[in-house]
Amino acid sequence: MPSLVDILGSIELVRGGDAPDDLKSPATIPAAEALSNRPCLIYFSAHWCPPCQRFTPTLATLYKKMKSAGTHDFEIVYVSLDRSQGQFDDYTAHMPWLCVPWGEGTQDVRMKLATQFGA
Repeated sequence: MPSLVDILGSIELVRGGDAPDDLKSPATIPAAEALSNRPCLIYFSAHWCPPCQRFTPTLATLYKKMKSAGTHDFEIVYVSLDRSQGQFDDYTAHMPWLCVPWGEGTQDVRMKLATQFGA
């Protein structure tokens, strides 16, 4: 089974728009650099999903609390199941973690991750 980093390959992950100041830079980071040797939660979600909309703020609060407490050796990666760039942009504006970018260049990767990890 290929790892998350293997599947992401050379993709540059983007930071969601609600990142704490100490995490805003860099805005993009190679997946291998961001995720190597650390636990990672893959968060499959979508703008159009009501349960996701209810859960995302809770997860964001927990993420920020853990990061501000000095727990930096983990990461969350959002894998979008949104239907458009606009939905992705609206939804990720409220996320503090790393995201697989939206676009034709990442659609195959996002679908491979969804298949591999049962989303």
